[in-house]
Amino acid sequence: MNGQALVLVFMGGGLGSVIRFLIGLAVKRFIQIELPLGTLIANVLAAALVAMVMGFSTKFNLNARYTLLFATGLCGGLSTFSTFSWETVQMLQNNQIFGAFANILLNVILCLTIVYVVYKLAL
Repeated sequence: MNGQALVLVFMGGGLGSVIRFLIGLAVKRFIQIELPLGTLIANVLAAALVAMVMGFSTKFNLNARYTLLFATGLCGGLSTFSTFSWETVQMLQNNQIFGAFANILLNVILCLTIVYVVYKLAL
């Protein structure tokens, strides 16, 4: 690993985290829903982007720097398993059982589906 790789991951991760934060703010401002929709949107967007980057990387033999910047950095900063987990546990502790399980199913099924579909389309 070299310094350039660390800088690329750092830059992408920072940008992804800021985008995730802005998505969360926008959702809280404009949408009132029991599910943590901001986290779901960020995770689905990150899933689509990582699939597209990896598909293009495979198809066009892209330089590894693009994978580091976009897949590892940007998508790593944008997606958030820890927040998803925390929000789901909070829902369970607040006896929002249906919402918690809906959140789990939506995140897992949508993210896996979008990765599969977008990756296939990118090839």
